Amino acid sequence: MLVPPPPPQTCLSLQRLRTAGSYLLVLHSLEQLDSGHGDAFRLLRSAVAAKDWQLCRELVRFLHSMDDSGAVLNEALAQPFMIEAQV
Repeated sequence: MLVPPPPPQTCLSLQRLRTAGSYLLVLHSLEQLDSGHGDAFRLLRSAVAAKDWQLCRELVRFLHSMDDSGAVLNEALAQPFMIEAQV
């Protein structure tokens, strides 16, 4: 019997960041990702805090692919946790 994976929030709380990232890709492909991109931003914040730069790079690429204008990516890069990470 196949057990379904935990939701992205549970993955984040368990520090299973890559699993949460995979979950986001599936939800995005099914067009069930929240319109505010909150899950992606929370995962990016956790990846920055964990200094998982490969996952950060993948998430930035994912956010860039969400719209052609780049607005979602710009919104993510303007988040306080991103500004603090540059210091």
